[in-house]
Amino acid sequence: MKVALLLFLVIESSVLYGQTFEKQELITFGSRIDNPVTMEVIRTKDVLSFYADNKSIYPYRLELEFTMFRNLTPMKSTEQFVLHSGRNLLFKLTIVEPTQSPGYSYSIRYRMGNPDEKADENFSYLLPGAIGKTLKVHRVATANTFVTYKGTFTAQKGDTVYAVRKGTVAALPDMEKSTDRILKNTLEVRHADGTIAVYSNVYSTVPLVRYGDKVFPGQPIGIVGELDFLRVNVFRFLEEGKLAPIEMKYAVNESTSMAFHELDETVVEHPVPVIEKELTDREIKKFRKGNLYPIAKE
Repeated sequence: MKVALLLFLVIESSVLYGQTFEKQELITFGSRIDNPVTMEVIRTKDVLSFYADNKSIYPYRLELEFTMFRNLTPMKSTEQFVLHSGRNLLFKLTIVEPTQSPGYSYSIRYRMGNPDEKADENFSYLLPGAIGKTLKVHRVATANTFVTYKGTFTAQKGDTVYAVRKGTVAALPDMEKSTDRILKNTLEVRHADGTIAVYSNVYSTVPLVRYGDKVFPGQPIGIVGELDFLRVNVFRFLEEGKLAPIEMKYAVNESTSMAFHELDETVVEHPVPVIEKELTDREIKKFRKGNLYPIAKE
């Protein structure tokens, strides 16, 4: 069963000089997995186990409605579930009278997103550059002024890109396999609160991470590509699967966070308290020993 879904996001604008703004643009989710949710029922003696497989990194909401139900308990009619990535056990049914055949039929509907995830719009993100490197806001010259694009920094080909937050790699540039992704040729990381970081102009021939990998704040995850900028935007889910950008706040040091429009030239720090905020106790121990993830050579 295939369900067509459209997810929309609005690219907002930020201008530091002059009166030229980015054009507001409405776009759809870049690509989608065909039939991301599949069902399987396994019988073991007198018990039927209902499973749903989610092929996406993103959660899906599933509604299952029984249209026929016979010789099974407990009674089911309409059920709703949040499906996480991978295999999900929904419920088990027991055959009431083993000498008689059970009977059931059902229909399913699903859509992307988890209503229980609440985006933390005050989260302090790391800057995506190397510690000690000066990151400059990228400005594009026009006829009469300069235009800036949110989350866009001047960079050079080969610069290392660092994760701004802990999460799971949801898409890589030029992925051959179909995947749920926001933009083409981007590296995308899904965070614990459901937000997604989209890294643009990331070099894809030298992958530092793989699809589905867990990445940590401050971990090297990619290389800047051919263009002279690095852009990182974060999006949150709205109702009905729509997306909207978040006004990111950057941890410029242990005590100060700044919005993008407040930045100009900033020496990068990756404050330890900001990094450890999202880590488990075990991850903190590994981080302090220096073996939580491979260290990049600048």
